Amino acid sequence: MANRQTEGPATGGPILRLTKISKNFGAVSALTDIDLEVKAGEVVALVGDNGAGKSTLIKILAGVHQPTSGQIEFCGRPVSLDSPSRALELGIA
Repeated sequence: MANRQTEGPATGGPILRLTKISKNFGAVSALTDIDLEVKAGEVVALVGDNGAGKSTLIKILAGVHQPTSGQIEFCGRPVSLDSPSRALELGIA
């Protein structure tokens, strides 16, 4: 595997990588250890039953919710999407 620091759209690596993303709301586990990679130009759909965590995952990507654990990388660098405006700064909408 290539060095994550140098991965990104220019090297064919993912533009967005989620690693072991989890989200708890009190005792309720909404997401557990979600991994996702999206390459530039790729179209991705989230499909699942009601209550599967699709909306929670999107809200984490949009900066509305913070993950309880895990890491988000954008263009090969760790990022904190701590607000919707931060996500928009990176072009995530």
